[in-house]
Parts: sequence; structure tokens; C-alpha cells
Amino acid sequence: MNSTAYLIPEHPVIFEEEIKKSVFITQIAHTPSIELAKAFVDQVKKQHSSADIIVGALWRDVLKIR
Repeated sequence: MNSTAYLIPEHPVIFEEEIKKSVFITQIAHTPSIELAKAFVDQVKKQHSSADIIVGALWRDVLKIR
């Protein structure tokens, strides 16, 4: 099993980049539970309700789950 360390953001982070007249917005936040992760995704969807595409990703620490 791989026990690679990774950084956990202390505060939510937002990054915006425009490419060929399209705006790509990245938002990350530490969500220590599934419920908080779902709430964060719901919040982002509400903030960007006119977005054509919203992609979500969830990383769970395998070492803590098992």
C-alpha cells in the first residue's frame, strides 16, 4: 500500500483561467466527511448555476478508511 503524504488546504482555494473565451474555475477545500464534501459540491453548483459543465472529484484517504 502506498502511504504518500499530501497537503491539505487550510482554507478553500479558487483558481480561474480563461482559455479560448472559456472560463475554467477550480475550487478546492478540505472536507473531512462525506456530508461536508456533498455540501461543498452543492454550494459550488449553486454558485455557478449557469455553468454548462461541473466536474467533481473526491479523494478519500485510503489509510484512514480501512
